[in-house]
This record gives sequence, C-alpha cells and structure tokens, in this order.
Amino acid sequence: MIMKRWNIFYVLIIALAMIFASACDEDKGKDEDILNGETRTSFDVKQGTIHYNNNTVLVFDDYGKKLRLESYSENVNVPDGIVIEDGTTSYSLSPVQKVAVSTGIMNLSASFLFYDGKYSGFQHFGLSKTEKTIAGKSCTTYTWTVENVHYEYSGWKGIVIAAKGGDDVFTATSISEVAPAAGSFSVPDDYRIITY
Repeated sequence: MIMKRWNIFYVLIIALAMIFASACDEDKGKDEDILNGETRTSFDVKQGTIHYNNNTVLVFDDYGKKLRLESYSENVNVPDGIVIEDGTTSYSLSPVQKVAVSTGIMNLSASFLFYDGKYSGFQHFGLSKTEKTIAGKSCTTYTWTVENVHYEYSGWKGIVIAAKGGDDVFTATSISEVAPAAGSFSVPDDYRIITY
C-alpha cells in the first residue's frame, strides 16, 4: 500500500546504512564514534511534522513512539498511503479502500527515518562531517564519494532530514515542532481493520 516511489528512498537509506555499517566493521576500534549496530528507536524532539520533497509527510509525537507517515501523489489532497504507529501497534492504511492492515511490528515502516549520527571509518572514501542548514534546522551531514558517486546523509535530533546518492535526493522542505492534531495516530472509525 505504500507508494512505489518510496522504494527508491527506502533503498537509498538502507544502502547508506549498510555502507556505514560496512565501513565501521572494517575500521572497528579506530575511532570512538563508530556505529555499534544498535538501532535508534526514538527522536530527540518530542513532536513535529516534517514535509519532504517527494510528497511524504512525517507526523510524530512522544519522541517518535507515535508516527504517521503519509505519501501523496502530485496535486492530490488525499494520501495514497498512510502508516500509523500508535505506540503499541503499526497500521498500514489505504484511504481509497478504507482498509487498515495491522502488522504489529513497530518502527518498521518508518525505520529509515531514524538517524543515529554515530559514523566513522570510511575515511578512505573521503568521509567528512559538516553542519548544514536544511529546512531551517542545523543538521549533521556526512558526505563521501564512492566510484564517482557523491553521497550525503543529514540528520537533525535523531531524524533523517536528507539523503542523497547520485541524482536521487530525499530532503525535508519544512519542519514544524507543533503538536500533532488530535487523532493523528488513530485509525479512523470508518476503516476496516485487518490483523496479521
């Protein structure tokens, strides 16, 4: 139910994480800042809404324990797909069909948006760490080049704000720390819930 165009961003984020993890394994012990394989499951900001350039919207509360991830087609006001995590259960919603599928697996659908920011190694690919302003926020950005392809990975308060691999770019266009609307993390009453 999640848009196909999300696939490129999932692949990009996962590839970046794998590259970091691989580099860190090679250089284990050379730097205190090595990614230790632990997966981040919370943000460092209580609540907010982030709009991304691919018509994706992230709404969160309780430091990311509650999430709503919406995907929109261009020029359409109704989302094509929605993922809701209410703190205990994960749902994948189809607004057109009014169906919500409960998977019971938390942080799976939005795991690509959790930014650890503890990376080192990879110096042999020209890894550099800088600060960059994206959507009005100061983000920690790692850049490197592999086989003439430039990569960037930026995070703010535990959230992936931008990722770039070659010509593929995923970046926040606006960030708000305002409390989400009531009901943002609940399946609407008119949806049929299917549990797996």
